[in-house]
Amino acid sequence: MDNNKILIVTPINDGEATQIAKILKNENIKTLITKQGWGASWNNLEPEIKKEIENYKNKNFKIYGVELQGEAPEGAKNIDHHRYDGDDRSNEKSSLEQVAKLIDHELTLFEQFVSANDKGFIPKMLELAKTKNLSKEQTQKMIEKVRLQDRAAQGITPEQEKIAEKAIQEAEVSDSLTVIRMSHSKTATVCDRLYGKYKNLLVLSEDGEVNFFGCREVIKKLSGLVKGSWSGGDLDHDNGFWGGYPQNLDIEKEVKNLLNI
Repeated sequence: MDNNKILIVTPINDGEATQIAKILKNENIKTLITKQGWGASWNNLEPEIKKEIENYKNKNFKIYGVELQGEAPEGAKNIDHHRYDGDDRSNEKSSLEQVAKLIDHELTLFEQFVSANDKGFIPKMLELAKTKNLSKEQTQKMIEKVRLQDRAAQGITPEQEKIAEKAIQEAEVSDSLTVIRMSHSKTATVCDRLYGKYKNLLVLSEDGEVNFFGCREVIKKLSGLVKGSWSGGDLDHDNGFWGGYPQNLDIEKEVKNLLNI
């Protein structure tokens, strides 16, 4: 494919999206950046971006959108590996890997770790490190670098870090579920601190967003209950995630019932 005739629309709302944007810039691929955060969609693209897409379509560009929910414009294609409400875009390759293949870019070691992080968080990065024969110290440095970029891309503030620390201290902990209650929904502030210390994790945020990490069967059930929710991760090994904005539904009660708590 002619890279000079490709247009890619992407948000920069996590570490993977940040790396994709960097690669596209270095490879001189025509790119439009939407300022949307998590939950970015085709429908909520800025008016000027929608206009640019039409302009490039008229110039016979191939249009691709990175992790944009909803129906793509006619002729445009999705690059994704997540599941959304009524739209299963599961793919064994991460969005970063798909973009790299599309533009014939060879991923660096760091980029491979970014990809692994997006597919299955720290466990997937540890698996990758083993295949690369990295030392414990090299692995830890790479994981810290990837997680730092991910958190920075999400716009996490020092205040949000403090809120997470306090919420963790006040967590409700049982053998099969840890429940966190906090004002914001930047779950990386919790997941990074609690990695390896929970079987299932439920984060209830005052902004209305709810996130669950763990058991695949719970994620499947929640996905069917909450319209507009999203999910992904390594579901085959109960290392997946689910998020959404439930209306008139007690998610905590639902999760505890599903886990027989």
